[in-house]
Amino acid sequence: MKVRKEERPKESKKYKTKDKKRKERNIKKQETKINNSETIINPYSLTSLIDDAEIQLKNAKKFIYLLIYIFKFFLDINRN
Repeated sequence: MKVRKEERPKESKKYKTKDKKRKERNIKKQETKINNSETIINPYSLTSLIDDAEIQLKNAKKFIYLLIYIFKFFLDINRN
């Protein structure tokens, strides 16, 4: 006896284009937030979102400085 796979309704082209536009807008927002020093993303994750090397480098430097700050903070806590 064969088991049927669940049939999914086909997505309309209109939905796909709206979803693609939304993704592009969100990526642009992330780029501006990184440039304005509002947010920091894991550099490895950012490579899948943005292809601009300058933005990736800027974000990676901020990410490393943040990790160093957190590391120093925990070292200071453990010393006291």
